[in-house]
Amino acid sequence: MNDRVYSEVFEVEGQKWSLVLHPKGHGKGRGEYVSIFLSVANHEARPLNWKVYAKYKLRIRCSSVFPHVEKVARCWFCSSILSRGFSNFMLLSELRDRCYWFLPGDTLIVEVEIMVMSATKNLP
Repeated sequence: MNDRVYSEVFEVEGQKWSLVLHPKGHGKGRGEYVSIFLSVANHEARPLNWKVYAKYKLRIRCSSVFPHVEKVARCWFCSSILSRGFSNFMLLSELRDRCYWFLPGDTLIVEVEIMVMSATKNLP
């Protein structure tokens, strides 16, 4: 299993993003959690001193039997902070216990819903 998996790049209101999934965890979550992050995908094309604010919801979709696992975040992204999310998104043991429900056809469905987004162009 890969250390990290990247989604395809997607665009919301001109901002390009991708999801980064660490199936074995990342940082404080390593070895115990699935870690998921939202990442700015076009940071090299952004103007100097750019900032983007996003309120977003990360979600692992489940079957209709179990509720989806989701967490909401509100944060700023900038040239020094390109990815934000959760190193402790979901316990690996919980994912394994519900493997039948979470991994139909050996596929994990991860989603992001960006609810609010605001960008600055140039800050002094």
